[in-house]
Amino acid sequence: MVNDTGWYPRLGAITVLSLGPSTIDRTTLPGHDARPDITRYQLSEGSLVSLEWPTAGGSSSASPAAEHSAGVQESQSTDAVVRQIYEALELPGTPSDYHFVLLRGYEVLWRRRRTEPVVLPELERLCLLDMALLEARPHMFDHFGSSEGFAPSSHAATHLIDLYERDGAFDDALEIAKRAIRMGAVHFAEAVTRIEAKVSELRAEDA
Repeated sequence: MVNDTGWYPRLGAITVLSLGPSTIDRTTLPGHDARPDITRYQLSEGSLVSLEWPTAGGSSSASPAAEHSAGVQESQSTDAVVRQIYEALELPGTPSDYHFVLLRGYEVLWRRRRTEPVVLPELERLCLLDMALLEARPHMFDHFGSSEGFAPSSHAATHLIDLYERDGAFDDALEIAKRAIRMGAVHFAEAVTRIEAKVSELRAEDA
């Protein structure tokens, strides 16, 4: 049955990729059992679903996942940032909420990659998870309109390609660029051309 309400109890209900520390007990997190009030509007171009989440003071348009990730700060330790991101992914929200949770997490880690190389595996993991989410729910941003060049996969793909190219994993970098193109980020065609040329050059050297 297709979920047309726009929300999910946790990211794991959308994608089966590993979601982080198994030590997280979602039942201890605030809002883990929240259910939104759903209002449907019929418009000339289709229907619109509006979600209002219960709060201690009434209601909010921000889901528990979005609220939890909003507390992530640059001043936090890397371990604290990562745990808070994964906690947010265990809370109710919409696909776009989970995208921005992941984006918030991997952008913080990206800025630490040189001073804290230990973040690289987690950075890769969050970026891959975001791409998997975007592939699973490709229409999550349709309500933004058809702005040319809008491709939410761009940030994750750019970081992954940079990581893989620096590590010499050109086949992996090429696959990410092609996935990004399939998701609408057509400007990665330049990356595909560049990486394919590099792969051909390396194969010629080996021959």
